[in-house]
Amino acid sequence: MKNIALIMQGSRQWSGGLEYIRNLVKALAAAKAIDPRIEDLRIQLVIRGPVDPEYYEDLKPLVHAIVPINEGRLAYLRFLIGNSFDFIYPYFRTSGFLPNLRGSAWIPDFQHKHLPDYFSKKDREDRDKLYEAIAKNNSQLVLSSDAAAQDFEKFYRNKAPSIKAHVLRFRTRLGDEIFSENPALYLRKYHLPDKFFMISNQWWAHKNHEILIKALQQIKLDHDHAINLVWTGHPYDTRRSKHCDYIFSMIHECGLHNHIRILGLIPRRDQIQIMRSAKAVIQPSRFEGWSTVVEDARCLGKEIIASDLTVHREQLGNEHDFFAADDFKKLAELMTKAWINDELGFDSKREEAAQNRNLEDVQNYGMQFVDLCGF
Repeated sequence: MKNIALIMQGSRQWSGGLEYIRNLVKALAAAKAIDPRIEDLRIQLVIRGPVDPEYYEDLKPLVHAIVPINEGRLAYLRFLIGNSFDFIYPYFRTSGFLPNLRGSAWIPDFQHKHLPDYFSKKDREDRDKLYEAIAKNNSQLVLSSDAAAQDFEKFYRNKAPSIKAHVLRFRTRLGDEIFSENPALYLRKYHLPDKFFMISNQWWAHKNHEILIKALQQIKLDHDHAINLVWTGHPYDTRRSKHCDYIFSMIHECGLHNHIRILGLIPRRDQIQIMRSAKAVIQPSRFEGWSTVVEDARCLGKEIIASDLTVHREQLGNEHDFFAADDFKKLAELMTKAWINDELGFDSKREEAAQNRNLEDVQNYGMQFVDLCGF
């Protein structure tokens, strides 16, 4: 039996790290049906720091143990050393003084290299120091996309020529209980219209919410369509404290407050149920490492309108529509086309087909992780 530690950590401001480990646990459970190696894994889910139990309580049947560690770094390291894990993920060894345990680090993306103006000089320097330390002191590194791998080679490879870099594209898996519910109940719960586009992003400045407002304005000028948007995600940006006020003022100055429903950070189950009814999911971000929102939308067979990022092309291929992140007129055109398409919206047949494809994707993801472990 191989003993694995999966480390869950994150926060309200960055739930992506929490969802990342949730999806890995689900992928390993799904892959167990076709990969006998997984039967030989003893998986412990280690909760590092204060994490809301809603992120891990439902994973209990899928792991051997859930271990919360709130006492700090020393207690965390003692736990890892004392349990003689065969593989720890992600494990960040940032100095030669830390124990050299078997595992792999993970860097989601290198946003500060592409959008330096969104970070202070100190933040950029701190990230560079951290990523260089990770590259120098770990034997393996996981990156979530080819785009991120290319960035690593460009910006950090010369600092750590010996580290093995692996691309491991994560997939999301939605439980069967999601599809047993009636999504219309959630529209009523939140008093939402029957027709809408959905945007599910934290309100970081790089998520580019303002282009949605400009596109709606353009649609009003061109067609006078009453298009509705539903936004979920925490309305706060730790790096730009006034950004959310700016977005709110844009909405009201443009007279669009009746067309943009802002729900804030809601339970993930509610978010997914609302997404099931959306005509399309819009991902307007100026930068992504590998988009969880896009993966969720793919699980549901949704139409996706995405900013034309290299990583979005990698994630979606040519099956969906793209727009340049500053081209609100193109976004308005794509939104109008989707809005008048009566075939878009809740569609159980599309969901079923997407789920069949998703199961294969998720199982492959689980098996690729076991390959990474070297078992």
